[in-house]
Amino acid sequence: MTSTVVATPSVDPADLGTRERDVVHAAVGARSFLCTGAWTPRIAGGAFELYVDRGRWTAAGERARRGLRLAGGAALFNLRIAVATLGRRPVTTLLPSPSRHELLASVRMGAPIERPDELTQLHAVLSGTSMRPFPGSAPLPPSVPHALRRAVQLEGCWLKRVDQGGSEDLRAELGLGYEVTGSTRMLAVLGSYHDLPAAQLSAGQAGQHLALTAARCGLVTSMLPAALSAPTVRTALVRSLGRSLYPQMMLRIAAP
Repeated sequence: MTSTVVATPSVDPADLGTRERDVVHAAVGARSFLCTGAWTPRIAGGAFELYVDRGRWTAAGERARRGLRLAGGAALFNLRIAVATLGRRPVTTLLPSPSRHELLASVRMGAPIERPDELTQLHAVLSGTSMRPFPGSAPLPPSVPHALRRAVQLEGCWLKRVDQGGSEDLRAELGLGYEVTGSTRMLAVLGSYHDLPAAQLSAGQAGQHLALTAARCGLVTSMLPAALSAPTVRTALVRSLGRSLYPQMMLRIAAP
């Protein structure tokens, strides 16, 4: 007996109604933990396309473009959440056009999502309707760092805490010669397994996935830009962590 596999057609975003398009634009325009610029998805070729503003891209040097890719990755994660909220699996292609460097990604609306998944659950956090306050000065329960690490790993990246144990030398390498005090609950380096432009986009997605997961626990995530801004510091970290690990950003997770 021969079985026939019937392909499920994707949905063309051009066929969406006003309400559905509003969901997408609200998600992409939502404030990310990187908080860098406004992002507007365009509809082309049956997909959403995410661009960097061409003027900003042309004016930026490569060091600044790295920051644009990280911030664009955070906006891209929000776009994926919006597509999932509309009941479709987001099928993402990073940097789909070598000739258009400002085109960061395309997202197609793939097969139907039969039951709520993690992306749809994070939409409530993104829209500000599902947050609970973190209890006072309480330490982090082990489940929270585990959830944050898992969020990062799902985006193909890695996370290393630098606020506990034998991390004093690593904190000094990062220029963080202070002890963690006050509202800080966790300091961590988020990185990728290579340093090509696609890895920077993935790191931005991983950072936003972590930030929304932390917000779900009542915590606030911010990036410490000075920690990894110097190329010499990043090079030293590669030597310290291992040559297959590339640090992309330094994150502070704190109680509000």
